[in-house]
Amino acid sequence: MSNPTTKARSLARRVTTGLLWAAAGGAAIVYGGALVYANVVRLEVDAAVIAGAVEPIRATADGVMLGVGIKPGSPVTSGNRLAKILDPEVERQVSLSSIQLERARHELRLREAELASEKAKRDDTLIVTQAELKVVQAEIASLEEQVATAKTRVERFGGLFAQGFAARHKLEDQTNELAVLNAQLSRARIVEEQRRALVASAEAGRFFDGSRIIGRLAELEAAVRRALAEVDVATEELRVWQERRAAAVVTASADGRIMRILHGEGSVVRAGDTVAVYERNGERTINAFLTQSEVVRIAVGDAATIDRAAGFLDDVESRYTWRQARDSGVRQGDVDRTARVVLRLDGDQGEHLRKELEPGTPAVVSFQRRSIDTVLGDFRAAHKSDRQSAESRL
Repeated sequence: MSNPTTKARSLARRVTTGLLWAAAGGAAIVYGGALVYANVVRLEVDAAVIAGAVEPIRATADGVMLGVGIKPGSPVTSGNRLAKILDPEVERQVSLSSIQLERARHELRLREAELASEKAKRDDTLIVTQAELKVVQAEIASLEEQVATAKTRVERFGGLFAQGFAARHKLEDQTNELAVLNAQLSRARIVEEQRRALVASAEAGRFFDGSRIIGRLAELEAAVRRALAEVDVATEELRVWQERRAAAVVTASADGRIMRILHGEGSVVRAGDTVAVYERNGERTINAFLTQSEVVRIAVGDAATIDRAAGFLDDVESRYTWRQARDSGVRQGDVDRTARVVLRLDGDQGEHLRKELEPGTPAVVSFQRRSIDTVLGDFRAAHKSDRQSAESRL
């Protein structure tokens, strides 16, 4: 007769063995189901990337970055100044142009003062010469009256002399007096012409000092015009350099969000260097690249799931790389991924994804694999319609 303890141990051993075999069978079933799901039901693509409108923000000039008021995640507006670039050469040229402008203005003030002095001298000379001309004109008027009176006397004495009532010497005296007055009138008119010429010369800035013509009015007027031109040139040069300094700013070409800053406060940059990278406002999509054998197993409108932790950033090379997909069966056959599939996000996933991940982040996308076998495809379609009918009935 067997021992009850031995029987109990034998039963426990059989139960344990059965449980182990059941666990192994369950694991095999689960593994087989996973293989079937991975290779028959699901299509996993490891060549997908988060897509967005990413643009660089470039430096417009050589210099040092100042006033950088942005950081990753900061919103930017088109045309707003994000930073200023201080170019030492531009600053030096602005200072030199300012000094040159002040020098030109000082020279203009000197030339204008000399011109004002020369004009004052011209005005004084005009006063004197015009007064002398008036004196000569008054003398000419007096002599003309005297000549007219003398002519009347000569005519009267000539008549009296013809009638015998006047002596010859009286007639000759009146005739001589008329000749003297005519000579004086001629000299006065010559002096008048000289005074008119002096007045015209004084008005033109040429003065007669008794022996020679002096005056620098025309020369000083030309000097003032030249000084004005130099002021205009210096002003324009300063304006050009100031505009160049004002243009040395960093701006974004559209509204968006800063992704990464490559040059911060105090960084030395050259024209064309990428200062920052930003994403323009717009729809986020996911680009998946499939082989020709894979693309025939999906269709427009199919849903997909995304593994957003499928890539990592290599900080040394500053680029993303893809993690290998778990489905090893999909990469048999052709390996060139020449088919691009664009996925759009449903609901609020786009904004959530925009906050979490940057464009360029790799991802693995899983599709519901479509069968290229007509019979199996019809069976799945019928099964899907039956299940939807059942769900609708429920």
